[in-house]
Amino acid sequence: MARSDEALRFSWVLPEYRILAVLQPKCASSSFLWGLSELAGNDPESRLRRSVIDTGTLDQAIYDPWVHRLSALDAVAGSVRQEALRSPDWMRLGVTRDPYARFYSAWENRVFLPYADAPAALLEASHDVMVEGQLDLGASFRAFVSRVMDEPRLLDLDHHFRTQVSCLAPSEIDYTDLVDVHGVGELGERIARRAGRPFSLPRANEGLGISWRAMFDDKSADWLERQYHEDFTEFGYERVDLPAEPAPQLLPELAVRLITTVRQRDERIRAFAAEGRRSHLSRLAMISLRRRVREGLAGLRRV
Repeated sequence: MARSDEALRFSWVLPEYRILAVLQPKCASSSFLWGLSELAGNDPESRLRRSVIDTGTLDQAIYDPWVHRLSALDAVAGSVRQEALRSPDWMRLGVTRDPYARFYSAWENRVFLPYADAPAALLEASHDVMVEGQLDLGASFRAFVSRVMDEPRLLDLDHHFRTQVSCLAPSEIDYTDLVDVHGVGELGERIARRAGRPFSLPRANEGLGISWRAMFDDKSADWLERQYHEDFTEFGYERVDLPAEPAPQLLPELAVRLITTVRQRDERIRAFAAEGRRSHLSRLAMISLRRRVREGLAGLRRV
């Protein structure tokens, strides 16, 4: 399973309904994790506020396995895994998205307003383009694209920028239901019919509602089409002609101040989380050391 090894990190199984879901980033994965968790009889709402993973918003804690409690494909028995991947009795679902929209959403979500676990090098590759106190969102996005054009390795730091072909591995997983993100409503209905019970997809991790079409110019679009050419070809997405000089997308000064406040708060959360992890690991190391000392002393007494 050479290529689908990447897909394993996004794959979850519900053996009782014979469903395999490969939930790649930025394709309604938060909503599906929540809906499938409830379908499996779990109560993610009751655990959400007790999650300790680094997330920027409360609803993103659904990515904590302790919250959603779904079985990972690589954690189930080998026989179940083989059935999930090959059996005609299983439903194998995945969701795709227009590559332009998915890349812009990843930038907005992981770089412009980053989460606590965002790689520092990726954040440093982005900067705000200011115009008389206002933030030009489109120019800021295109400046980031220009940077990764020069240093494409930066995209390897965050799986949200992986190609959809690598995340879904369509050549190795025989999907029964592979749909565009705009068709998830009908996919949800098919899941409900299969399970014989209601299935809901709550809205989660939504973006700012800004159209990706206003973000790209012809050069950034050309780069994206080359960078993600497999996704366009494999999933049938069309290339779009975009202007050489798109209109500015200006955020007023009040919005800029709010964004600055959010970023400063997120920076504090990242620092707090890092210190918490260090303290936790230090406590674990001390506990382990004390245990070894006690075991050593007990051994000496027996001698």
